[in-house]
Amino acid sequence: MSERILEQLAEWSHQQPTPSPRYQQKIAFLAIQQDVEDAMTAGYSLKTIHAFFVSKKKLQCQYATFLGYVRRHIKNNDRSPGAKKRQAPMVARPRDKTFVFNPLPDKDQLI
Repeated sequence: MSERILEQLAEWSHQQPTPSPRYQQKIAFLAIQQDVEDAMTAGYSLKTIHAFFVSKKKLQCQYATFLGYVRRHIKNNDRSPGAKKRQAPMVARPRDKTFVFNPLPDKDQLI
């Protein structure tokens, strides 16, 4: 990019209103997403990971919001080790007919 475009982009971005607090927390989560994935891979619980980032002031959202971000941005990606594997749809297979209803039973075959 040329320097002129970068200068215009910097000026434009400073003139934009600040994002809402909800959006700011999403931005903060996306900034630490790789660290969260690494901690999950290392075996740390999500509660511990959330508490750590809150204490370091890298994240300021509630735990429920944090879980939503993890579910939406990490667990739904196939590259995550904790992601659910999608199962192939079950195919109905034909059954062997072992029972045949006879409305007029043979008296000799009855118990």
